[in-house]
Amino acid sequence: MMVAGILEYQQDAPSRGRNPMMILRAAAFLSMKWRCLRRLGCSMRLPGKICMGTCRSFQAVYIKGRQLVATSKRSIAQGSPCTVVVMYGDLRGFSVWANAETAEVVANVLQEQCERVLQIVNDHHPHFYKFLGDGFLLVWESDEEMTVQVCLRHAIDAAYYLHNHFHHAQIDGRNRLPLGYGVGISVGSATKVQPETVIAEFNEIDFAGYPLNCGARMQTLAGAYGVTLCSTVVAIIEEDRDAFLYPGDPAFARKLTAPTAAALQKAALLRGLHPADQSRFQYMTWPRHNPRWGANGFL
Repeated sequence: MMVAGILEYQQDAPSRGRNPMMILRAAAFLSMKWRCLRRLGCSMRLPGKICMGTCRSFQAVYIKGRQLVATSKRSIAQGSPCTVVVMYGDLRGFSVWANAETAEVVANVLQEQCERVLQIVNDHHPHFYKFLGDGFLLVWESDEEMTVQVCLRHAIDAAYYLHNHFHHAQIDGRNRLPLGYGVGISVGSATKVQPETVIAEFNEIDFAGYPLNCGARMQTLAGAYGVTLCSTVVAIIEEDRDAFLYPGDPAFARKLTAPTAAALQKAALLRGLHPADQSRFQYMTWPRHNPRWGANGFL
């Protein structure tokens, strides 16, 4: 009766001005309850157009009040192994800053972040990006053309672009801004997931695995204008320092710098990090720019 009621509600929803999203939520709830009953050994048949016998889930079409559509397609997820370069960025001091600013100022800063991330996507070609409130996630998936080394150079260049642009925004901005971005970069083997949910528009790829967790934790070890690199990234850079550090370029030369004692102590307390990443992570700095930025990236 509950399912039939939902169908009736959906059929005349446009005339009553109902929100189709409510139908979707109710349908998803019923699907979950039905699967639970099946696991308990209960038999249950759904009436009307949702009578599907042994199906495990259904899809809902809710655009412009169209009728709920049930299918016998199983809800599945496809996974494949991949090697990724992960970059997390997060605005330092954002919560304290946001509490002292108007909603319009906060919205403008987040809008600026969206524009900067989309510019990075255009210039440095990550395969995946996700906004995370006052931060974001970028993922480069390596292949024959975009090797791990190429992806890593893109990630480091993206970090420089992010810091440099935010520095100029602090100089030129009419409003006070947060302290700056802390960035974490990691490399490793992950799983690329292609889900199949009841909402086709939500079936976008995602990535899971240790590099995602490691990158997030590296980011917490970076201060404003800091870039923290996991031990695997450090090892890749050490193999070809000229390609990554540009020692002969006075304008863009980079430097690997050991963490402070305070950073090592904090890393030792982070759960989920491999021992090598707790002790052998390093910071990347730009000797010419970091003094101008007013921060060295250390905690």
